[in-house]
Amino acid sequence: MGPNGIPLDTAAIVSTTLEGVLYGVSLFLFAVTLWVLLWRDNTVRGLVVKVSVAIALFLLSTAHMTLSVVRVIEGLVIYRDTYPGGPAAFFADVSQWTFAFKSLLWTLQTLIGDGVVIFRCYVAWDSWKAVALPIVMWFGLAVVGGMGTYITSYADENKHNIFAQENGVLATTFLVLSLMTNLSSTSLLIYRLWSIAREVARSTRQHEALEHASTSHLYTYNSVMAPLVRIFADSGLLYSATLISQLVTFVANNRGNYIILDMIMPIISITFFMVIIRVEMCSRDIRLAFMSASGTEMPTFVRPRDGRSYEEYMVEHVSLDQPPYPMKSAQRVRTIDSVVRI
Repeated sequence: MGPNGIPLDTAAIVSTTLEGVLYGVSLFLFAVTLWVLLWRDNTVRGLVVKVSVAIALFLLSTAHMTLSVVRVIEGLVIYRDTYPGGPAAFFADVSQWTFAFKSLLWTLQTLIGDGVVIFRCYVAWDSWKAVALPIVMWFGLAVVGGMGTYITSYADENKHNIFAQENGVLATTFLVLSLMTNLSSTSLLIYRLWSIAREVARSTRQHEALEHASTSHLYTYNSVMAPLVRIFADSGLLYSATLISQLVTFVANNRGNYIILDMIMPIISITFFMVIIRVEMCSRDIRLAFMSASGTEMPTFVRPRDGRSYEEYMVEHVSLDQPPYPMKSAQRVRTIDSVVRI
């Protein structure tokens, strides 16, 4: 089945317009993200990591947006009457340097976005074994993305058909790997947060039974963990829905794939910025709520300056009256605090 759907010159105009709108949103969110990160009390390490990732995503999105505009100008103005086959043939040529470079930027943006999700998952589990599968898929994503960019840029026989067998297999594999990496990492992260909340609820019930005290003042799961779970679930669903849409249009050989392809770049940035903004804005409430529920008394985790370990530092900052297992509760707070900071 050959390519179907809207003409490519029309798709180029629509995709660039929609990408421009989303890029404007990401630009605003980028500014808000920097303001929130610099205004909030962040550790130097966490601040450097988040600001670096935010700047990298913004620069990649900006470069992609610039190339989209250049490509439209070339296809509809500069080479409109000189390129064999007209504008439609120009936009179908995947060997154009602008298209090849946009593919490279898309690959890098995807790797950064998926890498951030994997790193958050690792921080939550505090174990590389828990994220072994997502890491393997991430490396596969990098290899397939690099191969796809190289083969596309040097395409000859099928350079006017992005859905050709060789291009199609690599593109489909890339999309599937990205989707599976995002879904697995997000699911593992959400499950970890949910399991911690369940442990806290069990500790709270044990405390009530042992002390015959009322725990009605303690925060429930909805006030402690629901904000974090909802934030990460929303971001995962948004990105996954975009990937599924692109995968469906690509498998169906629909030219609407070009539109979604350009929209993905700012969407990845928006997803990251929204997570940072929402987490930072409610991080203090999350920490206070979780500490109330777990019985700890420390406002946040900072490395002791006297050389003591976290565990030694925790003992002096955990209430021994509640809950029954203060060290475990402190470790849970440390996990949540780490996730919030990343």
